[in-house]
Amino acid sequence: MKMKTKSRFIFGLLICCLFSSFLNAQDNLKIYGYGSLYFEKVGPMSNAPAGSKGDPGEFSYTHFNIMMQKNVTDKIKFFANLAGPVAVEVRNYWGEYSFSDLLKIRIGKIYAPFDQFNELLDAAPTYLGMEPPEIYDKDHLMIPRTGKIMLHGGLPIGSTFLKYAYMLNSDEKMLVSDGHQATISHNWDVKLSLFNDNLTVGQSGYLGNERNGTSVPLGSGSPDGGVLTWMKTDKYNALAFYMNAKVSNLSVQGGYSVANHNAIRDAASVVTIYQNTTLNEAQLRNFYGTNPSGTFAESDVIPEAKYKVSSFYIRIGYTIPKEKAPFQLAEISPYAFFERYSNPETIAKKTWGGDNEAGVADDGVFYKPTIGIVFKPTYEMALKIDGSTHIQKIGGENVNYKEIRFELSYMF
Repeated sequence: MKMKTKSRFIFGLLICCLFSSFLNAQDNLKIYGYGSLYFEKVGPMSNAPAGSKGDPGEFSYTHFNIMMQKNVTDKIKFFANLAGPVAVEVRNYWGEYSFSDLLKIRIGKIYAPFDQFNELLDAAPTYLGMEPPEIYDKDHLMIPRTGKIMLHGGLPIGSTFLKYAYMLNSDEKMLVSDGHQATISHNWDVKLSLFNDNLTVGQSGYLGNERNGTSVPLGSGSPDGGVLTWMKTDKYNALAFYMNAKVSNLSVQGGYSVANHNAIRDAASVVTIYQNTTLNEAQLRNFYGTNPSGTFAESDVIPEAKYKVSSFYIRIGYTIPKEKAPFQLAEISPYAFFERYSNPETIAKKTWGGDNEAGVADDGVFYKPTIGIVFKPTYEMALKIDGSTHIQKIGGENVNYKEIRFELSYMF
């Protein structure tokens, strides 16, 4: 990486720390955030010719977030999350009014209540590992990450604490049906905190409107939600079940998500994909059936697309406190993950709305084991190192490739 890029990263962090210190002195205004410098290298496929080295690897900024929270009164507060570092993006923002602990209303651009990581991915580098669970991968999102209106709250039930969230409008594109606007979509999440927050179990859901449309035009990259770019309409729903357990210094996180799709393919879009990409046998069968005419024209396309997307993950980490670590230089947290993701409908090319993980597999399935370690010399700083192996079936053969990642992050 060029020295100029390193200097910009360090200089940006220094400015943000000074800016945060100044503004935090103002009444009821809190400024905080973090930046991270990231390196990733992807190795060659196991069936690649001898001598293949994969990609050259590159440095990038995975996060550069500044978050601002203002408490106007005891009942009203505002929040904004700005992401950089080159072009400033308002990642999410909202205003909230609290009627009570049981009922609060939030309006703006809000992270959807689905699974346990959606909002944490931007909040701070506190979750295990560097990469999010696959349902949040921007190449194959299970549902849209944001919505506009949310009711939420919580209440104690004995020694248990119940939290809930309900969201209207999940930011999937709503089409007009028979001259009438389609109904809006819904998100929800219910979770229980048990044993002094040492165990959390939760269930999330998404119920789509009857005529979801694609959020990204064909040829402009992967979709921003669950509707693939070659679909005319898609009525789908999703469910997630998750848990987070802590026993002393051991942490275990797990989740299972599934989305059931009932879609109609756009024939012209399918033909465009066929003409501009290479489809495997399973993808050709999805689009054209077992006995296509050979012309692969619009009239040959099978319009109905009923399929299921599913994901499973388990993450285990163990924290060795700084005072008990070797040489007492840093808190050390080794971790291990295992993930499985399946989408039988997607294709390989991200440009045309697919992804290069599930989309290159014969059956749309890949497995991803990961091991890594976190070093935290101070509360604010973390160095993460990990490696993954992608395992999938391609051309009837079990194939894998490896990734290695480094991330240096600093909170301010």
